[in-house]
Amino acid sequence: MSDLRSRPASSRIEPGQFGARTTGYPAKMMDTCQTGSGHAEIDPPAKKPLIYVVDDDHDVLSSLRFLLEAEGFDVRTFRNGSALLWSSARDGADCLVVDYKMAGIDGLELASGLRGRGVATPIVLITGYPDDNIEAKAGSAGVRQVLLKPNLQDSLVECVRSAINPDLAATNSAVKQSQIVSVKPLR
Repeated sequence: MSDLRSRPASSRIEPGQFGARTTGYPAKMMDTCQTGSGHAEIDPPAKKPLIYVVDDDHDVLSSLRFLLEAEGFDVRTFRNGSALLWSSARDGADCLVVDYKMAGIDGLELASGLRGRGVATPIVLITGYPDDNIEAKAGSAGVRQVLLKPNLQDSLVECVRSAINPDLAATNSAVKQSQIVSVKPLR
């Protein structure tokens, strides 16, 4: 193995040989701000909304995680309602996406349990088994929206965004209202 220092100077690359050290990124691509000392600092990336997804079907859970992460959300998954209910991080999310029919406690029991523990995080209930009283049940459990399966792709993302930012719901008409049941809490 040859030593690079033994080669002629013309074949060696020296620090500073190509001018000032750069990042390799055009200045327009870097989000910087000037400090009082005149040095530029890079702003930290914006915090992504954190979504908890609860479903006992592994394939559905994986699909929902992929969909929401592709839309720019941080996602944490739970395989059942009890896992979230007894988690110390249960109130750390910006929105919950919860399946209605699960083994053990169902989505409405989970929502009621979370509300009983003081968790005020918006909840989007997803179901493939709507019944006549789903609106009343969901409202009394503290659920904001019920979304009907199987076509969740566009509707779920919009429901989550509007649950996180209610002002967005009034201006966004892309959500298919036939798939969403907005719930007004019972008082």
